[in-house]
Amino acid sequence: MELADFVAHAVRVPFVDRGRGFRGWDCWGLVVAAYREVLGAELPSMVYRATAEPADDLDRVVHKRLPSWSRVDGLYRPMDLAVYVTSGAVSHVALIIDPLRALHAHEGIGTVVEPLRSSVWSRCLEGVYRAA
Repeated sequence: MELADFVAHAVRVPFVDRGRGFRGWDCWGLVVAAYREVLGAELPSMVYRATAEPADDLDRVVHKRLPSWSRVDGLYRPMDLAVYVTSGAVSHVALIIDPLRALHAHEGIGTVVEPLRSSVWSRCLEGVYRAA
């Protein structure tokens, strides 16, 4: 599946805590599904709980279980991972779809495309990472 096709199918998919497919997903589930569908790559699925210490689980996966990923400075590419931090730990991730926009799964909103710099998360952007 091409990224554009994935995005077209993903927009409006509902937020589902620990969801990992097109019936619903959380922010990490969206990234897991995108990598599986677009690149044929499996990322760790982790048990991410949106309501019970999500930052702890997500921070552990992003910073400790994806060691081959490197921080990107400069032009972002499709399939890069935007990482957001609140209260000192990773609390949200989004999938870069072009240099200016990302695909997010938000609780209460669902899956949407938002500008990287003007979204509600822009002030919390810790960095953008790319798989090696």
